[in-house]
Amino acid sequence: MSHQSWQPFVTDAGALDGPEGKGRPDPVASELTPGSSFIYFESSHGRTVYRMTVLERTADRLVVSTENVTPIRIGILSAFDPGAMQSVIFLDKRGPGTWGYYQTIRAAKGASAIALGSNASYVNRLAALYRYTAGIPTDQEPPAAR
Repeated sequence: MSHQSWQPFVTDAGALDGPEGKGRPDPVASELTPGSSFIYFESSHGRTVYRMTVLERTADRLVVSTENVTPIRIGILSAFDPGAMQSVIFLDKRGPGTWGYYQTIRAAKGASAIALGSNASYVNRLAALYRYTAGIPTDQEPPAAR
């Protein structure tokens, strides 16, 4: 939430066959083996290409890392140089039909001060993800942070 209201964050996304490649089908479960990497894009204020690498996969746990392959731009400014936005996502089975989600995000060398100025955007993205997975309407409650 950077405009004091809920806005779509990603308007288009998909798997690619390479950093500058063509679209491909989304990976299937059998492809998610430790060490495998996949390239995908997201479009919001521009198109950014990312690499997702499977670090661990068992019946009860999935750990993947992501990093931007191309710059992340805010308008005409580069907010993150390639490789400067990194994250690791942990999905752990907590019980029958219950999964836990944990994500760490790192802004490495090459991150602009523009992108690091406010935590509200990150807090609201995670709140929206939680609301979506919990079945709570994502746009009817006030944003978590302003």
